[in-house]
Amino acid sequence: MGARIVIEHNSAGWAEIFKSDGMKAVVDAAGERIAAEAGEHFEYTPATNNNFTVGGFVSGDAEGNVMEAEDKVLTRAVHK
Repeated sequence: MGARIVIEHNSAGWAEIFKSDGMKAVVDAAGERIAAEAGEHFEYTPATNNNFTVGGFVSGDAEGNVMEAEDKVLTRAVHK
C-alpha cells in the first residue's frame, strides 16, 4: 500500500510567491509590452496596495479610449 501524502495550503507562502520581485518583473514586463503594442495613447501603471499579488493596469487617454472602442487596439495587444 502506498504512503499517505497530505498537502497543506499555505496562504502566506502563496502570497510571498505572488508578491515577489520576480513576479513583479514578469507582470510589469507584460503590462509594458501590452501598452507599447497598443500604441502611444496607452500606458501601464503598476497596481499598489495589493494584499495577495502584484498587478497593474493598462489604460488609455481620451484618444486611446476611442481607438479601443472603435478598433479594439488594446484588446488585440493583450492577445498577442
